[in-house]
Amino acid sequence: MDNLATLPSIRTNIKAEVYQEDGREYVYLTDPDNYAGQPVSIQTEFLPLLSFLDGNYNMDKVESIIRDNNSPADTKEIMESFVNLINFLDYLGYLKSSHFEIIKEDIDKYLNSKIRAPYCSGTSYSEEYDSLVDEVHSIFESVNKDAIKPGANTIIVPHIDFRIGKKAHTTYAAGYYAMQNEKPNLVVILGTSHNGSSKRFIFSKKNFETPFGVVENATELTDRLFELLGAESEVIIDEICHRNEHSIEFQVLLSQYFFNDKPFKILPVLVNSFVDDIHKGILPEDDENFNTFVNTFNKVIEESHYNPIYIASADMAHIGRKFDDDFDAVDRFDLLRKEDKELINHILNCDANSFFSTVADINDRNKICGLAPIYTLLKIREPQACQFLNYEIWNEEATKSAVSFASFAFYK
Repeated sequence: MDNLATLPSIRTNIKAEVYQEDGREYVYLTDPDNYAGQPVSIQTEFLPLLSFLDGNYNMDKVESIIRDNNSPADTKEIMESFVNLINFLDYLGYLKSSHFEIIKEDIDKYLNSKIRAPYCSGTSYSEEYDSLVDEVHSIFESVNKDAIKPGANTIIVPHIDFRIGKKAHTTYAAGYYAMQNEKPNLVVILGTSHNGSSKRFIFSKKNFETPFGVVENATELTDRLFELLGAESEVIIDEICHRNEHSIEFQVLLSQYFFNDKPFKILPVLVNSFVDDIHKGILPEDDENFNTFVNTFNKVIEESHYNPIYIASADMAHIGRKFDDDFDAVDRFDLLRKEDKELINHILNCDANSFFSTVADINDRNKICGLAPIYTLLKIREPQACQFLNYEIWNEEATKSAVSFASFAFYK
């Protein structure tokens, strides 16, 4: 960093709010234009350093001011923190800089495109068509389809990485084979939102692309839903939230392969975390906006010409060191299986409220990432018959962590 160059300033439209947590005060930075990668919390003791990011200082001037009020050792430590703060804020897009212009150009180009390009192609699955066909074929070859009862039009399947192998493959395939006789022209996908947004239900109006081609988005349904719900509802179009989210993408890819002779559109919906409901001690259905969404969502689909199927793309527990627990996941497997079994039984009973309450009663300590889409699916569909298909735990030994996941089929 050039010590004589003027330091970048914080972008003028960045919002800052002060809040307290565990007796400490923080400044919460957000970008209403959604160029910044994520919100940022900064302890208020760093506020004097933020004040130097107004376009009127260079590094030498800042260091001189810091040195006048601190010892050499403290000055060195403070300046190191300041440099780290600048780099962090610039990386995320909070500063007026050449890097921000690159971020802005990339996002503007994406927002102006009609296509949501595949994010996981080349990592979680092959970007080459022929190789991908072989990979997905191996997923569906992992179970005997004749052993799976057909007739379902609603399933819960994971969104765990295909690359973990057979455990994932059999769980995915079992769910899809329960729909082997279906001929949908609409695939409704409720996925976990790992990035979050400002409202419960997060829509995209882009067509989704994979190496298998482009699937058209049923945007007329989204338009009608938003028209009926109005601006104060719990729905939002957030293309950036969808851009790097795998929970929808995996189901689009598998649906393209599985229903390859049946043209269909998709209705992709990310469901935000229900953590606020847990903290408030309420059920999501206690929020009238949630109920209005469910009822209106069903109304829009029922009044359309579509023959839909429904997929909740949802994993279960996330435990161990990788997920900020202070224990090795393998040491809790017996307890995890017991607690997951209780959740599985609630799903088998099609009991959304007991499913949610069981997670909430232990403050979601197992971090059930599929809580929101599973609960929403059960409320939208109100199924009467469920079949449990498969349950697995993926033990990631290198990180001493684990993810559990399952598949279920719901019958008409």
